[in-house]
Amino acid sequence: MKKIITVLIFLVFSLSSFANGTITNVSLRYNGDQVVISYDLNSSNSNNLFDVSVKLYAVHIFTDEYQKPDGSIELKSAKKTDQLEAVTFTGDIGKSIVSGTNKKAVWQVKIDNVKVNDYVYAVVEATPALNIPMEKHLLKSALLPGLGEYRLDNHKLHIYKSVLGYGAIAGAIVLNANAVTSYDSYLSSNTQANNYFEAAQSQQVLSYVMAGTAVAVWGYGLYKTYTKAKKLKAYSTITINQSKYYYNFTNNAISGQSEKIFLEIKGKFFPPKLNISNGSLKFINSDNETINILNATENAKLVFTIENVGLGDAYEVGVNVKELKQLFGISYTENLNLGRIKKGEIKEIEIPITTTLNLPTSIADFDIKIKEQNGFGIEEETQITTKKFLAPKLQIVDYTITLEKGGKAKKGEKITLVANIQNNGLGDAKNINVDFLNPFGVFSISDQKFQFDALKSGEHQTLVYEFTYNSEFKDTIIPIEITVSESWKKFAENKKVFVSVNQDFSKKTTNFFGDVSVNTNIKPALLKSDVDINIPISKEKFSNKYAIVIGNEDYSSRQSNLSSESNVEFARADAQIFREYLVQTLGFESKNVFLLTDATASEIKQNINRLVELFKRIDAKESEIVFYYAGHGYPDEVSKTPYLMPVDVSVSNISSAIKLSDITETLAKTNAKRITIYLDACFTGEGRNAGLLAARTARIKPKTVIAQGNMVVFSASGSEQTALPNREQKHGMFTYFLLKNLQETKGETKYLDLFNYLKKEVSLESTRTIKPQDPEILVSGDIKDKWENWKVK
Repeated sequence: MKKIITVLIFLVFSLSSFANGTITNVSLRYNGDQVVISYDLNSSNSNNLFDVSVKLYAVHIFTDEYQKPDGSIELKSAKKTDQLEAVTFTGDIGKSIVSGTNKKAVWQVKIDNVKVNDYVYAVVEATPALNIPMEKHLLKSALLPGLGEYRLDNHKLHIYKSVLGYGAIAGAIVLNANAVTSYDSYLSSNTQANNYFEAAQSQQVLSYVMAGTAVAVWGYGLYKTYTKAKKLKAYSTITINQSKYYYNFTNNAISGQSEKIFLEIKGKFFPPKLNISNGSLKFINSDNETINILNATENAKLVFTIENVGLGDAYEVGVNVKELKQLFGISYTENLNLGRIKKGEIKEIEIPITTTLNLPTSIADFDIKIKEQNGFGIEEETQITTKKFLAPKLQIVDYTITLEKGGKAKKGEKITLVANIQNNGLGDAKNINVDFLNPFGVFSISDQKFQFDALKSGEHQTLVYEFTYNSEFKDTIIPIEITVSESWKKFAENKKVFVSVNQDFSKKTTNFFGDVSVNTNIKPALLKSDVDINIPISKEKFSNKYAIVIGNEDYSSRQSNLSSESNVEFARADAQIFREYLVQTLGFESKNVFLLTDATASEIKQNINRLVELFKRIDAKESEIVFYYAGHGYPDEVSKTPYLMPVDVSVSNISSAIKLSDITETLAKTNAKRITIYLDACFTGEGRNAGLLAARTARIKPKTVIAQGNMVVFSASGSEQTALPNREQKHGMFTYFLLKNLQETKGETKYLDLFNYLKKEVSLESTRTIKPQDPEILVSGDIKDKWENWKVK
């Protein structure tokens, strides 16, 4: 019983709900025959019903005259808003409209015979449809007369019905109790007095009257509740002032308004026809050049031409652009309002596009919608390839130091630093600045700052910076800092160069070798060869390997009758870098490699003798010898015996030179486990610059040298050929490819593979650039069956 009472109370006193909502996205368009008003009717409950009405207003702008106090006439712009006589509607308008999106109310313009030539807007209004819970109100009236009528009308007498009803019930109960008491008194009276009986009868009748009154009050209350609720549902004879229910719902009306659009409705309608002109749709860059690729960090435009080829004007034309893939790193103008495009009119459209560093390599898919207020729009799609950002990478890839007179850098003497800056990234670098910064006591002789507009991928620029120092500089190392910047301020590397004032510099160039990290697809713009950097480093060291490395380049300084053209190009660099490969790549201990540059006859003999003496004191059969020579070779004109030419021996005194056969015999006598000789020289009299030939025109074919013991001789050229320079790589042709193979294989190659590589590459490159040069190999008969599998390392 308690639960039933609780439910009844809940039903009676729960609040009556009505539909809250909003009206959004109201739009207006004219399709030639009808004006279509679209709107969204939003509600928290999709089953809620609304009563919807639409009103249309025309805004007429005109010029009015205004008389000023001085009597002059001033023209002022004024506007007048009139409600249009829009009566005939179909669609989502009227009573009990369900909430939802894309509702449409259609005004039948032709039926209403309305002409318009103004800006027009629509107002959509909606009130929640009356939801009268009759059962709940009847239940209220059953529990408490008059309560069910509350909110159905605004009268104040509902409480009196409750008082009357429950008062009648109370009276009936009291009178009935009194009648029972009076009748009991009558029965117990000794006199049987009639007054008790009469009183009991009178009280009983009155209790019936009171009960009947209560029934009448309850019945009348239920009847009035029913009839009033029914009238409210039918919107009949109920005013806002008469019903609080109706008043509350009416005050929850909602509305929405469209934007103003220009409507010209007169007579027969002629539709527009919009087109994007053939061939006009394209992408252009900031230089107004048509592009097929949209690069990162680029400013571009999507351009096209819209033309109206229809019989009527197009109104409120707009352009909406959307990139369908939603690529990162791309932004553009999404919407343009073009207004009215008259019949036959053409409009040029430009959509600015900006890309950032985050743009991926992909395809941008642009959807272009041309909207028109009456629905005569068009849609087209276009695509363009996008390319991710390719970063530049500015690096000082190489540098050299030059002194005019050679020797040590002296105070006040000009020191020349030549540096190559290269773009080793895949993208172009722009607005490049390079500064050379000096420490205290060091002074610039030339410009310190260098500027240039751009370096494309792989391009380089050579910078020449001259400086000197004075007594205020107290250190022995001059640090020159080279700072590099470009437009992005993030894709350039600085470099610090250290110049020792105690170092002996050549009067030509001193090279500083080091690793340079460059893009493998870009050839480094080095002041030296690409084999001079990134030299492979071996963790292994071999104490039983010895080498003599000779690079004879400068003959003219020792022989006054020779010009500088008699020198052997790059021979010193050949020897220096070959030594680096012996130590760093092939594991020779530095102390066991004897490097000679511009060596005299006595220096060569002295070092060969030193090596022989060493081999008398070690286990020769477990040790190896490498002999390398780059320089001039020359044959004796009578005996044809080939000689290595020291820098202090002329051809007229060839007997003082070093016989090649003496070297092979001497080294063979050491009984070394393995002897390898590399000769980047020829013995025809036509060394790299052919300087030692002087006036001779005939070449001499030298005798063939015999390899002895455990010996393999790699020779740069055939017996009648010339050992050539590779000027691009600043090495002898033979030495460059020898070093290149060691670099690529990290020394892990076999003798036969090395020779085949040299024979192929040297032959091809020499024939392509100068003339044929075919390396040869001489092998001792003692090792003819095993030398091929010997490993260089």
